Amino acid sequence: MKTLVYTVIQNDMVMLDLWLKYYSRYFDNLFVIKWMTKKRYDPYFKRLSKKYKIDFDSMGKEDVLRYGANMGARIFIQKKQAEFLALPNEYDWVLYCNCDEILAPRKGKNLRDFMKKNTHRKWVACEGYEVIQAEGEGPIDYSKPYLRQRKYWIKNFNYNKIILSRVYLDWVDGTHKLAKMTDDESRAFKNTGLYLVHLKHADLNPKGKRDFGPFKTNPDPNIMQHWLDKKEPIPEHIRKLI
Repeated sequence: MKTLVYTVIQNDMVMLDLWLKYYSRYFDNLFVIKWMTKKRYDPYFKRLSKKYKIDFDSMGKEDVLRYGANMGARIFIQKKQAEFLALPNEYDWVLYCNCDEILAPRKGKNLRDFMKKNTHRKWVACEGYEVIQAEGEGPIDYSKPYLRQRKYWIKNFNYNKIILSRVYLDWVDGTHKLAKMTDDESRAFKNTGLYLVHLKHADLNPKGKRDFGPFKTNPDPNIMQHWLDKKEPIPEHIRKLI
């Protein structure tokens, strides 16, 4: 079985390092699309490329100007997926995910073991969960295990994505669902075998102008109403992942 995972990065090399560290355990090939990355981060990117033996491509300003930021990114991402899957006898599984998304099996050994056991499926949907920074929890210390510093997550149906696949996928912008799939169909996924652990709200640091490292993020209004009354303890096997 041969596998590939790819993502898009702009300037946040700290999260890219975390993403690479996790997925390099389970995928044979790692591919990164640089999206208008500032030149001052090239040395850091080169070090990560050497450390994790990644391949990369660049998406330039012309793609954004031609289609707009969201559509331009989605078209470029789908084009890459088609290229990877078209390679003869190359990849059994291809995963696209953002740098703040960690896929993990609900049960079993690990993500690679999950892929080996599910080659009869064309794609696998994920159940989306949002890791949150609860009251009393400080900023993430990236020199320490990440999820050991957070206790809770909440269900976020908007992240019930289909991104791990053996076939070409036609996504909507943002890759949140397939183009021919309704919101209700996407929200109904459960017991799929895979979690999508979303880290956007895990580290709400003070707002600043940094390109490098975690940013303050505005909490998604779709999940704010569930922030306090719907939070659940993160399963222990998930907290050990990163």
